[in-house]
Amino acid sequence: MTQTEPARAVTRLVGGTELPIPGRWQIDPGHTELASVDSGSEARDEHLRSADFFDAAHHPRATFTGHVADWRGSCGLLVGELTLRGITRPITLQAEYLGYAADPWGGHRAVFTASGTINREDWGLTWNMPIDGGLLVSKEIRIEIDLEAVLQP
Repeated sequence: MTQTEPARAVTRLVGGTELPIPGRWQIDPGHTELASVDSGSEARDEHLRSADFFDAAHHPRATFTGHVADWRGSCGLLVGELTLRGITRPITLQAEYLGYAADPWGGHRAVFTASGTINREDWGLTWNMPIDGGLLVSKEIRIEIDLEAVLQP
């Protein structure tokens, strides 16, 4: 007779909400969408990538490091530091756990979303052009993250 090992539990109930177990969860870049430059206009996106704004030629990456704080149920805060154009500032994003899924390769995936708004001028992104009744470019940048993380052995 062959014995099989019981399936490993990868979620737990906390206050009546199913959450992933503690452990090392690695972000899957193939199933993650970050707040890249996407304004709905390719010409505008190119201008946003220029030296007037993000200067992507000299600063090709934005980085974020953070940790979860004040988690309640399936929602919490993602608190950390965002670096744009070599300038690092603290930010807080609203985060939500969307669920768990087993993948076809035996992996265990947790799905999350996080979002928030920052003032671009806090990172030195100050280019603007006056127009009748105001300014051409909003000071606000919306950050949106959708990601899958895979439990590591």
